Amino acid sequence: MLEKFTNCMPEVGPVKKFKDKKTMWTAIAAELRHESGIERTPLQCENRLKTVKKRYGNARKHNRQSGVSPVEVPYADEMSKLAAVDYGVFPEVMRGVGRVERNPPHMSQVSASAGQANAQASAVDPWSGAAQERDVAASPSASKRPRTTQSLANFLWMIHKGR
Repeated sequence: MLEKFTNCMPEVGPVKKFKDKKTMWTAIAAELRHESGIERTPLQCENRLKTVKKRYGNARKHNRQSGVSPVEVPYADEMSKLAAVDYGVFPEVMRGVGRVERNPPHMSQVSASAGQANAQASAVDPWSGAAQERDVAASPSASKRPRTTQSLANFLWMIHKGR
């Protein structure tokens, strides 16, 4: 059921496959009934997901405390995939003071593709929108600097280089 929810969640929206979460849960319950013969209502499926999320959060909270023996985190792999699904709606273009950012169309996909988008986004200078020079980022002290300082250094280097 967690896998079905992970696959269906990006398809919820006014112009997508499922108009709202209620129709998504109805479809998940129907798939469970069809594939495995398990008779569950959409409300039972939704409540089961809430219970699994709560147990997952409680186990992780318990494991973060010092002085306690670790507890096995139930459904850890499935929940990490579920956490990677982006629930937000991103506009195609975000405008700010002196900059325009275009979001790739795959922003609402699973984290694997979002990781690639983060790698591409980090290659763009936030002030000028130009791609960063790889030779500046390869300097030995570059990895020790915070990311914002590194971006500023790259921006200043590009201005100096352009003279």
